[in-house]
Amino acid sequence: MGKIGAALKRSADIDAKRITVAADGDKIILEGCVPSWHEPELAESAAWAAPHVTAVHNMIAIDP
Repeated sequence: MGKIGAALKRSADIDAKRITVAADGDKIILEGCVPSWHEPELAESAAWAAPHVTAVHNMIAIDP
């Protein structure tokens, strides 16, 4: 989903290269592996901020 991916890239606190965003209708699926515990939360917040999103499945793992 372009807008969510763009929002992740704009965030200085998220390593967007390590997160993939997929859309299934109005549901968003976040996957990847990031080094810090707060990045999955930030990515999920960015996904929820997109218009028409009804569900976010955050499957981002943490690997320091």
